[in-house]
Order: sequence, then C-alpha cells, then structure tokens
Amino acid sequence: MSEDILKRAQAFAEAVWDESGLPEEERSSKDVLDLCKACGSLGYKAGYEEASATQKLISVNDRLPECGDNYIILKDDGVSPYTFAIAWFDRTWDFPNAQEITHWMPLPKKDTNE
Repeated sequence: MSEDILKRAQAFAEAVWDESGLPEEERSSKDVLDLCKACGSLGYKAGYEEASATQKLISVNDRLPECGDNYIILKDDGVSPYTFAIAWFDRTWDFPNAQEITHWMPLPKKDTNE
C-alpha cells in the first residue's frame, strides 16, 4: 500500500477520534467500533481507488488470461448481483458455471518492500 494512503488513513483516524470530543476515559467501546468502521471504510475506498488506477477488469470477450494461474473473476448468473471470486485458468476456467464469468484480472502482486 502506498505511503500516501497510509498517511491519509492515519490522519482520518486521528481526526475522527479527536472530533468525538470525549475525554479518553469516557470513550466507550462503541466509539472505538465506530472509529474502526470509519477507518475501514476509508481503507477500503483508498484500496479500491489504488486498484482501479492500476488494475482493470478485462472482458472475456476481449481476451482470456495466460494459462496456469489464478485470477480474480467477475461472474453474472443473472439472478444475484455480480459476484467476485478467484479461479484457476488453464485453457478453460476451473470454476462451476464458468459460462457465467464475464471479466477477469490478475491477482495483485505482493509488495516485497513491506
């Protein structure tokens, strides 16, 4: 995760905590839970923005992935909302109801600097 995202998440957490206006000894576990939820939302949004900027879903109609690896897939069964999963591809998808797969993208690479 980029240094900027971590700094933004930390600043947000501190601002939410400070804006509660309660002395530390009066802050309940609910305050901590609310803070965690808010920070989690910011972290999710920041991660989504970073992933969106660097990784895009690829339509199976445009091209298929290289063989012999796992990929993030998006499937549409026509009933429930779109579902994300991880599936193996080796000339065909190793996934139930593979015909429902509409898009794919590579799994994120682990940052070895962390």
